[in-house]
Amino acid sequence: MQSQLLSYKIQVQKSNTVILKAALLLYSDDIAVYNGPGVLSDKANMSNNVFHATTFQCMCFIVLKKSPTTLHNYITFYSAIAENVKLFAFPVEFTFSKTECKSNICSVRAIMLEGKEINVTILNMNYQGSNSSICSFGGLFSTEVINNRFIESESICHNHSENFAQNQHMYSHNSTLTITAFWYKHYSSCVATIHISQQSINLCK
Repeated sequence: MQSQLLSYKIQVQKSNTVILKAALLLYSDDIAVYNGPGVLSDKANMSNNVFHATTFQCMCFIVLKKSPTTLHNYITFYSAIAENVKLFAFPVEFTFSKTECKSNICSVRAIMLEGKEINVTILNMNYQGSNSSICSFGGLFSTEVINNRFIESESICHNHSENFAQNQHMYSHNSTLTITAFWYKHYSSCVATIHISQQSINLCK
């Protein structure tokens, strides 16, 4: 058969990173995995036939030399929690910027005393980049563990539209909250200033 070029865009939750198991190497002439939303991103590193992306999405291109029985038998992907975090005392203001964040993704993990919720106020934000209804190219979101599951908020990236209001808030359900700003070289930039404080847990909600 003639070789086929197949392409896939793989996404997991934004708080995770993609790990792509490339067992299809047995059937392919070439596999290229780009570490981000498109081919302008750097290529992901491969070790022991596994590609490790550094963010929640990647582009995968495969040149097949013969057809496997079922494609999904040979490509699987996993996710792992990103660990690029900073810890602070409270209350605190923090600015996500390229000076503070050395990589494409930067996180702040807020850890409070038991019985306290976390209140995050977005004081200002400047996102510049490609438009996406799910903020695939950059933005700001929060994550926390509820009932042993990672729950992710909607991402915010539309500060130049009528839907964005200054001093938006993110609230936690318990004592730990991770706030993440992310962007991609060649695609976007995101600078945001947040204020993190604590308040007593509302037992009636």
